[in-house]
Amino acid sequence: MSDKAKRESPLVKSVLALDNYLAELERIGTKINSADMTSDIDVEFIQKLMTRFAECGEGISQEVANLSTRLQEAQARAEAVAKGVSSQADLFKVRRNEQNEKLEQFRILGERVRDLNAAISQFRRPHGDGMTAEDRAKLKSNIPAFEAQVTTLIEELQALRKSARESRMKALEKNVESLVQTLQVVLKKLGDLSPLRCILPFVLFLMFALPLTAQWFDIPTRGVPRTPDGKPDLNAATPRTADGKPDFSGMWRAANRLPCDGINRVCGDLPISPQFGNIGSGVDGGLPYQQWVRDRIRQKRPSDDPYTRCIAPGGPRMHMLPTMKKWVQNPGLLIILDEYNASYRQVFLDGRALPDDPNPTWNGYATAHWDGDTLVVESTGYRDDQWLDAAGSAITSGARVTERIRRVNYGTLLIDLSVDDPKAYTRPWSVTLKEDVVVDTELIESICAENEKDVQHLNAVPQPPR
Repeated sequence: MSDKAKRESPLVKSVLALDNYLAELERIGTKINSADMTSDIDVEFIQKLMTRFAECGEGISQEVANLSTRLQEAQARAEAVAKGVSSQADLFKVRRNEQNEKLEQFRILGERVRDLNAAISQFRRPHGDGMTAEDRAKLKSNIPAFEAQVTTLIEELQALRKSARESRMKALEKNVESLVQTLQVVLKKLGDLSPLRCILPFVLFLMFALPLTAQWFDIPTRGVPRTPDGKPDLNAATPRTADGKPDFSGMWRAANRLPCDGINRVCGDLPISPQFGNIGSGVDGGLPYQQWVRDRIRQKRPSDDPYTRCIAPGGPRMHMLPTMKKWVQNPGLLIILDEYNASYRQVFLDGRALPDDPNPTWNGYATAHWDGDTLVVESTGYRDDQWLDAAGSAITSGARVTERIRRVNYGTLLIDLSVDDPKAYTRPWSVTLKEDVVVDTELIESICAENEKDVQHLNAVPQPPR
């Protein structure tokens, strides 16, 4: 409230008037007390003072009554406001309960989809291996049941999608829509299995996380350069910090993402890049593995990957995860926050040296310095049981990793990654990773171990002979 508005408030006016009356009474009292009672008394003067004294007394009584009325009115308004706030709180609680019910419904539907996935997966055979007559007969007898389950799931998900749209739960609506599209493709493929083929050509791996709709999904990012039609100008100049260095701050995700066809690759809103599966996918002849690494890659199971078992992949592998990352940069420290398992990585720019004999960790120990507009990150101290990709490429405690990071424009981050790890490779090697900027949204917490069942489903899939 402005000073002028405060002065014009009826309550304040009553208080000021009361104060004025009291001050005048004090002045009258002073005049009466100072009158010379030993000399002739000016009776008229004293009568005027007493008359004014009585008027002030009446004025005080009136203003006290006014003040009481104003206070009662203020109390009534406060109670009305409190009642309104309480009502809003009740409405918020009801809406929050409705949202939680929808999320729980989505979780239960997701469980049913995963169970269906496990049932279908038992018929999958390695490429080139035929199904036995018994398998074909069993599959043929199960196809109608599979089709009925998928149809029911689609109907229930469509109803949930409509309910989510009405409640303005955009993220839930988006996730439900993605799952519906996937199941519609599956339903079509089930219908295409007549006449029955010898090899089942598909298997579902529905690895998705339920979103938290209370987070910020659609919120404009400050400072984003935009084209005349309002879209982000990804080719705009690289933003810079106050000291003139390129500013890497912002949200990023792996670029060169593979398409999701709903069959061979079911990834919802988190598609992967080729380097997620094989970090050396662009290296001629592949990575120069030591023999023990080749043996591990040949013998591994899908569930052997630490990432699949909900162990947050640290260090350079963090760049290739499908989840979003938020980079926070200041002159002495670069922090990378990852949605996956709410994990983080610290890169120190304060001039400290790498430790001589570090205790191995998942994220390692990283320091950095500027080389012109390139941030050069050096890291060591990784664990011997870490993987760099889903293929099983290794990194060990003997590794020294160099990342040369450049922001070539507003929308693109390039990371030249070099690994020198004699324990795992016959020679040093290098690849380039690319990241795309992400705007107008925020990180979504994704805790892998929450209701995790992928490992048991992956282990249930028959594996080819080793």
